[in-house]
Amino acid sequence: MGGVNLPRRAFLVGSGAALFAQSQQDRWQFLGKDKNISVYAERAWYGTRGYGHFFIHVRIFNTTDRALSVDLRNRFEMPYPNQWTVSMVPLRGMIDENRARRVELDVERTERLLAGFRDRQLTEIAGQKSLEYYSMFNAEAPKADDIDKARYLIVSMAGQLFYTDGTAPAALYLQLQHTETDLVIALPPEYDHIPDDARLFFN
Repeated sequence: MGGVNLPRRAFLVGSGAALFAQSQQDRWQFLGKDKNISVYAERAWYGTRGYGHFFIHVRIFNTTDRALSVDLRNRFEMPYPNQWTVSMVPLRGMIDENRARRVELDVERTERLLAGFRDRQLTEIAGQKSLEYYSMFNAEAPKADDIDKARYLIVSMAGQLFYTDGTAPAALYLQLQHTETDLVIALPPEYDHIPDDARLFFN
């Protein structure tokens, strides 16, 4: 897959360090965790000025010493950008957001997850290692005028993550919280290149 020229990294600057699970100097914002998995998003916007869409860079870290397999077959059943707004301060004001209904890890979903593991359709993450991908926001991106009048792009991250070690099924759900799932990116963005071998998830 060829590389795409898209803008990269915009570190958060200014006040507001208490809003984040990690320091302002850290480019990875914590989104959520359970006893086995931690999820982060890069404080960056991958998209070009005037381009119709943008991507968010997500990292899934396996905090255990054993291999875990994650289900990346449905982009809406994994962490993804759900909504954006621009702001002069590093947090959202009034929230008006629709989210996809939470998919429960019921008997049917458990059987599908374990069957995917047996059929090698899941993606393995070795113990104490991470997996990264770029997820596209599948609606209109901020326009140039939006970027020019604001200091921050705030992206609400949604979704969940189904995973297993081959025996026990598990699910991590991202919660709607200002301090974690609101990814704050300083504007204007800088520009770089998505790696040629990156995992890209579109609509």
